[in-house]
Amino acid sequence: FVHLSTAFCHCEEDVLQEKLYEPLYDPHDIMRAMDWMNDRIIDVITPKLLDHHPSCYTFTKRLAESLVAEYGSKLPLTVVRPSIVVPSMKEPFPGWVDSLNGPIGVMAAAGKGVLRSMLCKPDFRAEMVPVDVAINIIISAAYSRAKKQSVSFQTKEVLTYNISSGDNVPIIWGDLVDLGKTIIRENPYDAGLWYPGGTIRTNPYLHAIIVFLCQTIPAYLIDFIMLLTRNKRFMVRVQNRIRLGMELLQYFTMRQWNFKTEQTIDIIQNLKPEEQEIFFLPLKNVDVKELIKNAIIGSRVYCLKEPLENLPRARRHLKWLYWLDKISQLCLVLLFAWLLVSYVPMLHHMINVITPDFAASTMMHKVAKT
Repeated sequence: FVHLSTAFCHCEEDVLQEKLYEPLYDPHDIMRAMDWMNDRIIDVITPKLLDHHPSCYTFTKRLAESLVAEYGSKLPLTVVRPSIVVPSMKEPFPGWVDSLNGPIGVMAAAGKGVLRSMLCKPDFRAEMVPVDVAINIIISAAYSRAKKQSVSFQTKEVLTYNISSGDNVPIIWGDLVDLGKTIIRENPYDAGLWYPGGTIRTNPYLHAIIVFLCQTIPAYLIDFIMLLTRNKRFMVRVQNRIRLGMELLQYFTMRQWNFKTEQTIDIIQNLKPEEQEIFFLPLKNVDVKELIKNAIIGSRVYCLKEPLENLPRARRHLKWLYWLDKISQLCLVLLFAWLLVSYVPMLHHMINVITPDFAASTMMHKVAKT
């Protein structure tokens, strides 16, 4: 029996070891409380219960681990904890993905030109695992647990494995974003609304200002134009989805994580050589650029349903967006320069008017004081 948890279920741990931790709460108490509490009471106590957890997802994953641990002496159990799951490395196809959650959704939104800022620490490690690699380890973990069944029953041990890139394939968020920008410009999405750009920021106030100016206001303008032309409005709804997704993701991109994976590596290395080829776990010589390229193309083909045959047209569209972006920037610079030229003389005049009066009042004050 393999329980699928998450590597982020113990948010307060600086280093996540491959073991089960003591629960903050008895999961049975929580379940009984949910039975008799109404929604209003639950809404009040939820922030207190979550504590370090960013959402109910990681909190309930932690509770579930405690429930699994209770059956360690009764069932052949094991727990696996994947980090952020990203498109496949090899199987069933390189870059296969069926969801835009996580970093892939961020890249797709940025590639469409509707995401201009992201809260992220560029020097922090991006803990991710391709979906096919995660599945390989899940299967291998079940096999390993079956081999150790009698020993584990005696010790009541629940074998636990963290699944992440970790120290084996280290990549930081800053490099990931830079690679993503380069690849998206080489393999653009269809019908982007603006030239792919934006950047990662660590200041939440500056991030909020950029989002308001470059995402929220344009979204309402586009929807207003759609209303005038009697077309279906969509942009505000898209921005709301992006905002919710980014609020969930930024908890993980603004923190440094350290997941130990020694036991995970051992179960793969203990397989026969031919089985290691089937249930592969890449530990070195991973082409990260190729992995990200396949992921972006996969999101385009499998999620957005944009065939590769449209790439030449998408590249032409991207060139048009590039020049539109540059012309818009030039117009903004000229507008700012015009405002300076128009209003700076007025400011000079106001200063000249105010300064003599201020100097005179200061002199009179000094004379009176003498």
